[in-house]
This record gives sequence, C-alpha cells and structure tokens, in this order.
Amino acid sequence: MWQRTIKIIKYSGFGRTKTNEQLAMERQRHLVNNATGAKITTFSCSPDHEREWAIGYLYCNQGIRVSPSAITTNGEVISWTPDNDVAVPVEAADNIHLAVAALHQLTSQFQEAAILYKNTGTTQSAAICTPKALLHHAEDLTDQGALYKAVGKLLSQPDPPRFDIGLMSGKLDEATIDMWHRLGTSILISRGAPTDLAVDRAIQHNMTLIGFARGTRFSIYTGAERIS
Repeated sequence: MWQRTIKIIKYSGFGRTKTNEQLAMERQRHLVNNATGAKITTFSCSPDHEREWAIGYLYCNQGIRVSPSAITTNGEVISWTPDNDVAVPVEAADNIHLAVAALHQLTSQFQEAAILYKNTGTTQSAAICTPKALLHHAEDLTDQGALYKAVGKLLSQPDPPRFDIGLMSGKLDEATIDMWHRLGTSILISRGAPTDLAVDRAIQHNMTLIGFARGTRFSIYTGAERIS
C-alpha cells in the first residue's frame, strides 16, 4: 500500500502517547509527449496506477484514447508516445435508472474500497459503475486525480467505454460536472455536496446529481426521475 509510517506524539484528555501514524505518499510527476519532448502537465499524486492516471488525463482533457503500451513511467517522468490515438466521444444513455437499494449497495462498496483513506485519512476516491456493480475504483490525493485513475483503469480494458454512473467522495463543482458530462455520465453520486453552479450545470446536461450519499441517506438535486 502506498503509505509511509512515521512516529508521532498524540495528545488527548488523558495525556500524551507515542505512536506510529500512516501517511499517504505524495510524489510529483511530469507527463511528457515523448515525440516532441514537450511537458504536458506536472502534478502531485499518490505513486500508484500512474499509467492509468495518464490515460485518464489524456482522455478527459484532450479527448483521446491512448493504448496502455503508449505510456511508460521512469521515476518522475511519465512519457506518452502518440501512435494512432483516437477520439471516442461517448454520449449519455437515455435509459439509465437506479433503484434505491442498488444505490445503497454501490455507495457501501465505494466506501469499503477506500483502503488508503481508511489508513491515512488523506485521499479522495472516484469510481465508474453500472446499476449492478462498482467496476473501477481509484484513490488519489485529489478528486480529479482519483477520477483520472478510475477512467484510466476502465480505458485499459479492451471493451468500448461506458461511464453511465459515477461516484466521488468530495465536493462537486461546475468543472467536475462538465468533465463527467463529457464522459457521457447519466447519474453522478457523491458523499459530498454540490455547488450552486454544479446543480445548474447538471440541469443543463440532463444529469442526475446526488449528494450526501452516506449509509442509507442521500439527497437528490437534479434528475430524480432516474431514481426509483
């Protein structure tokens, strides 16, 4: 697991104790176009699933699907070699519905999968789902990084991509809604809350938006007709 143990002193109402603490590892990485040598972006992440991060980043931000073999990692540098990369636009399906019991099951699986968060209390999570199963879960230091990793995991499979239902652990803002919309997502669920512009965007994109999904409770902000 991508964490580091350090010794700390904890204070409480009963005094202080020396103990070990688990910290999530943070590393800086540079995504580079191997053909031109140009740096595409620099980012901080937990140092796992870096290839998937790059695949998801390129898909979400540049609209291209790259082969996993086109991404190589070497220390701080992640290299992308362009080669027959294709854009694969995905439109939201009209017939996606989610039963309340299935929503509870997905959010429970989502919470159970967040192992690094349980150990460190630091990371955010994202997942790609169907109405019946949580398919690809990822953790990273930010919501966006977790989303890139989850997308990259799905795109590393040979099947045509579908992003019908998304799950996130943190807040939902306007940019996040737009990114999920470009993926073709119909239902977006979060343990956190949306901003006002996120709700406006979800209405504009005809997306079902659910927040505060914790245990058996959740709040529907838009698109209630998809939840039964």
